Amino acid sequence: MKVYGYARVSTDKQDADRQELEIRRYAVEAGLPPVSMVHETISSRKKEREVFKLINKLGKGDVLIVNELSRLARSAIELDEICVVIHKAGAHLESLTPRFTVDESIMGQTMKFAIGISAQLE
Repeated sequence: MKVYGYARVSTDKQDADRQELEIRRYAVEAGLPPVSMVHETISSRKKEREVFKLINKLGKGDVLIVNELSRLARSAIELDEICVVIHKAGAHLESLTPRFTVDESIMGQTMKFAIGISAQLE
């Protein structure tokens, strides 16, 4: 099992320190192995993001932790596409705000949809 954290900010006037701190804290509290972090300063609208490379290398049992799902995607459709790739790899996606596991359960799917729509409305 490998554990990855993903922190993204849109401009160089922002920093991802808080996101990383929360991700590392969660991993320690959950008893997970050390987190390998991926940081990006890029708009979520850009197609060439490091997160896609990260998602494509996830394997069975790996965990991807994000502070918020809006860090991954800005539309419900894009978020769903990302989640499909993660689930097909046998990996798990953890959101910290709100805290839940994005999985195939009805609660996981409902939360993912609601948060994806909210991010899209922003």
